Amino acid sequence: MHSAIHIWPEAVRIVDGRVRREARIERSGLSPFTVWYEGPEALLPHVAAQDDAFLLAGIYQGMTRGEAIHLHGTVSSGLLGNLDEFIAAWSDLKPDTYRRVDVMADEERSASPLPTGAISAFTGGVDSAFTLWRNARLPHRTTPITAALFVHGFDIPLTQPGVYARAAARVGHMTSSLGIPLFTVATNYRALEDDWRDTHGLGVTSALIQFGARHRQGRIPSTHAYAELRIPFGSNPLTDPLLSSERFLLRYDGATHRRTDKIAALAEWPEAMHHLRVCWAGPHLDRNCGACRKCVGTAICFAAMGLSLPPALPIPDLAAAIRALSGEPMNPYGMRRIADAVRIAREQGRIAPWIEAAETWIQRSTPIPTTKPDAAPLPGWMARWRARRGGTA
Repeated sequence: MHSAIHIWPEAVRIVDGRVRREARIERSGLSPFTVWYEGPEALLPHVAAQDDAFLLAGIYQGMTRGEAIHLHGTVSSGLLGNLDEFIAAWSDLKPDTYRRVDVMADEERSASPLPTGAISAFTGGVDSAFTLWRNARLPHRTTPITAALFVHGFDIPLTQPGVYARAAARVGHMTSSLGIPLFTVATNYRALEDDWRDTHGLGVTSALIQFGARHRQGRIPSTHAYAELRIPFGSNPLTDPLLSSERFLLRYDGATHRRTDKIAALAEWPEAMHHLRVCWAGPHLDRNCGACRKCVGTAICFAAMGLSLPPALPIPDLAAAIRALSGEPMNPYGMRRIADAVRIAREQGRIAPWIEAAETWIQRSTPIPTTKPDAAPLPGWMARWRARRGGTA
């Protein structure tokens, strides 16, 4: 391995009343890239001294390019050991995409004394809301969550500051009702153009770990329950904990509950019912459109549990909303979740137009294998669905 990715962190700065951390990433054959994180100056006491976040920002770049990663800064000793296994795991899970590479730093430092409390990633969606709500109800069961983090630059582009401000106000109503402060930060991490499906767990961790000065643990709300795990996937209970150090522990939180279980719990939280934010495909990312697959799929889970749709989901006719989407096939994981919701509704004896509409949607999304004996294997579930609808494969 003749080349390496070099990461050069800069000292913490205060710029126009905001605390800013940045690092220059140098890659052979490419112009240097500066990755940065910034937030209100009041967050300065929470910012960790180590440069762990910037090392994480270069991991997928190194694995993709097959280049060693050299951090010219200070890293937590425990993180380096865990990263060896994290890299090995991803290179085994996706050997055509990622390779095993060496990771090194100019200085290793063990943390002492250790902070307390946990900081949780928070978007206002079902998964992150459930993590906060369960913590508030059972604080003695786990490390108590003492802050929530909402990042600008992940699901809301940096070019939409007004949208982010409105979304932050919505999710702030939720966190404040539980007495949990909301930290708001911005980052250009996604401009590295790694595959977000693979890297979002590491991206979230790189933001959380910035606040290790006063937090012992970072929570990444689970996307999937244990019974429906999707691996490889950017955030999962196998590789997320491998981003821990001896100072800052990562936890994949909430996989003990399916989406319908989480929604049943959240129905007891009035602020969540008014401000829940699940939409990522609508015209306004600060609120729910009520028409996309994420909005409608969430509404189906409410209906399956016998719950009224919350004010946050503007869907006057759920069956009609499902039928409007039935021409768009679901991916296998989405289909499994909708099928699970329909099963629950049927088992509980519910009778409603949305159930038949959902069953039709599932049927139309179910892949049908080709019957041509000499046909090449179809490239995926989308191609099979198109062929089934009369297209060509």
